Formats: sequence, structure tokens, C-alpha cells
Amino acid sequence: MLEELLTRETLHGLVVVYRLPHWSATADVLALNETLLGQERDPLKRYAARRQVTYAGGRYVLRKVLTRLGAPLMTLGIDDRGAPILPEGFRGSISHKDDVVAALGTTDISARFGVDIEEVPGPSDALADKILTSSELAAVLPLPDPQRALELALRFSVKEAIYKALDPYVRRYVAHSEVEVWPQVGGGARVVSEVWPSSREVTVTWERIGHHVLSTARL
Repeated sequence: MLEELLTRETLHGLVVVYRLPHWSATADVLALNETLLGQERDPLKRYAARRQVTYAGGRYVLRKVLTRLGAPLMTLGIDDRGAPILPEGFRGSISHKDDVVAALGTTDISARFGVDIEEVPGPSDALADKILTSSELAAVLPLPDPQRALELALRFSVKEAIYKALDPYVRRYVAHSEVEVWPQVGGGARVVSEVWPSSREVTVTWERIGHHVLSTARL
């Protein structure tokens, strides 16, 4: 039904990546939906088949991660910001891109976490000014392909992971121009922003996985 692509202990917790069944594979979609528990099934009524796959797949993979960390089996609801509601004593995050879903889980409850997975190439150059700051644009746009495509997808992915970790603190939409990311060799990044509380410090990780970039953030 689902194919496990990666299991990784990262700086921010356990990350698992799966490939989802195609939304047109009716039997697989129905089987995946059956893995949902209790009220997790309620949103299926308003979701098309494609969205059912990413929703149910995200819950399936996140539950896999949490179970490996020792969490009890329980319904993973949705909070008022759209994030999964996790068992007490655990933090986690979900991301999906087309037929690939990633989930992060940790028992570190002293911070918030985010995970993101993006395909490379990702956003087009036409969207660069909506994703990057002026300084980032000046550094990225002159690069030749495929380096430019990788840098754009990488910065987009890291920012998405940061936003998920940040949302519980600010509870508002954060524009991509409010966060500046400078990737570093080895899978880290220098992040410049004044959005989060001064008492918090952000750390990020990223890695290339085939045709995807996987990013995590702790804040």
C-alpha cells in the first residue's frame, strides 16, 4: 500500500518518508482510509480522492513515527490551525509533496518542530520573488541551472519547515519575505528573521534525497 523510502534520526527527531499510492488506485486508497481512527475519518467526506490520499497517508506515517517513539495509539485530530493534535509528551509534523509524505516525531517538548519535503526542481523562477527576499534573489537568480533550481527549492523547503515550527508562537500567516535562509554545507543554514520571540532560537537541517529536499526546523 505504502512504500517506505527513508527512516532517519535527525538533529530534531525521527523522520520517516513514504511513497503514497496513486489517488486513482481505488483499492489502495480505501485500504489507506481504513487505517484512520475515529474522528480522523470525518474530513474524508469533503475530500476528493487525491486529498484523501495525502491526508490519510500523513496520519498513517505520523502514527508510524510516534509508535516507534513509544506513543500510545490514539486519534490524531486537527487543531484550529490545521496541525495534527498529538499525544501528551510528543511533538510532530507532517509534509507531503505529490506522492511522497514525510513525518517527524520527537519526545522533546521544550520546543516546536516542523518538517517539509519538496521536489527538485520545485517552484519556478516566476515565483522566486514570492519566496525569496531581495538579498536571496540577488544570490540565487544568477546561478546556472540546475543549481538555481536546487537553491530555490531548498530555501522554500527550509522556510516551510520553519513556518510549521513557528506557527504555535505567532498564530498568523508569515510571508516568505519575513524569513531569510542561507544554506550551509553539511545540511544546516543561517536563518535571519525578527518574527519569532527573542527567547527562541531556530535551528534547521536539510538534505537531498533523490529528487527531493527534506528539511526540519526546531524553534
